[in-house]
Amino acid sequence: MAWTLPFLGCLFCWFLFGGSLRAQPAPAERSVESQQHFWTSVNATVRASKHWGWYADAHYRSALDLSEVDFQMYRGALGYWVNDLFWVSAGGGWQGFYSDTESGRSAGNEWRIHQQLQWHQNGSRLRLLYRLRNEQRWREQLRPDGSGNGYAVTDRVRMMILGNYRIFRDPSWPRLAFMDEVFVQFGPEIVYNTFDQNRLFIGIQQPLGQSGWSYDFGYMYVYQQRASGFEYFANHTLRLFFYYVPEWEGDQNDR
Repeated sequence: MAWTLPFLGCLFCWFLFGGSLRAQPAPAERSVESQQHFWTSVNATVRASKHWGWYADAHYRSALDLSEVDFQMYRGALGYWVNDLFWVSAGGGWQGFYSDTESGRSAGNEWRIHQQLQWHQNGSRLRLLYRLRNEQRWREQLRPDGSGNGYAVTDRVRMMILGNYRIFRDPSWPRLAFMDEVFVQFGPEIVYNTFDQNRLFIGIQQPLGQSGWSYDFGYMYVYQQRASGFEYFANHTLRLFFYYVPEWEGDQNDR
């Protein structure tokens, strides 16, 4: 519980004030574009020993009707478990993104490295996961004709709280799942959009037997500020994520 209030306080302050950091006068009135997306991913966290383990994830995002791919990403990291509830990690990954240009649908690349802190709180019914991630990003810039125009280098901080609440007595039945993640970013090319985005999720989470696999499924709202500072995306997203977290069977006396 000692971690909870400071973390929530930081999360609230970033969300409330993040968009005004290094604020500049917006050149036009706010414009919000509504979109509908489908996001899915596979996420694995494997603890191989008392202190060491790894995780990896793969993501796919598209239009809601699956007609156009918007994004794909592959990421991995090495983790160090301080104890059963707190661990740190560092890793990297690649993503491909797709944008409409004068020549049609064009693809770009983004490379990332990251550092992460993650800790848990487990109650009889409520389980909470807190994550603080710092990312260094090299994102390819596309010209109007779709050709590459170098890379923009930015640093992005992500703060997330993810939870599930057991409604039914039977642990194999679905739980209520929820998430809030706030993103802020910095760098020479970040002028009007220090606040990057906020993701809110509500749905269900359910284990798939005793295999270590589970999934969450539901609705996610993504509110993202574009580089102009006055243009925003409001993404209404159907989300289906799979998780693989096998139980570590180490010596109980060594834990």
